Amino acid sequence: MKSMQISMQVKEAIIRLKKQHKSIREIAKTLGVTKSTVGYILKKKESTGELNNIERPGSPWKTTKVDDRRILSLVKKDPFTTSTEVKNTLEKWESEQQRSLEERGRLLLCLQFLLPAHTPEGGDVPPEAKERAKGGLCVGVKRCAHLAAMDVNGLSDPYVKT
Repeated sequence: MKSMQISMQVKEAIIRLKKQHKSIREIAKTLGVTKSTVGYILKKKESTGELNNIERPGSPWKTTKVDDRRILSLVKKDPFTTSTEVKNTLEKWESEQQRSLEERGRLLLCLQFLLPAHTPEGGDVPPEAKERAKGGLCVGVKRCAHLAAMDVNGLSDPYVKT
């Protein structure tokens, strides 16, 4: 049998009645809770000094946040949507997502972080040095292979000649 969480008002009432020197049996009868619950709450208050319920992890979610939003939008559109329809729609969206992530080729990149360079005060600095002075990330293409044809001419990139 799954246990119910006791409200904060009931917990505070248990503590208040105990301070009035009521017995556990009287407190339980007055508030309509079991004696073991009253004893547990009194023991917890005595040992930790707190009455708050601790957050329990529970079982892991079966759906992602994105799936939850999609399910919500589906049900808002049609409140009589069945679980099978929801499942099929989610699977369809997932397969569309997989197709959009298809591989279009391979790239080998070179990444270099450029630290900001110190420039002399009031000195004349060439434009390249001004760019270097900002710092940033430099990305270079080392090698590419099996690129998908993206141009009407059938080339991967019309500006790059091999």
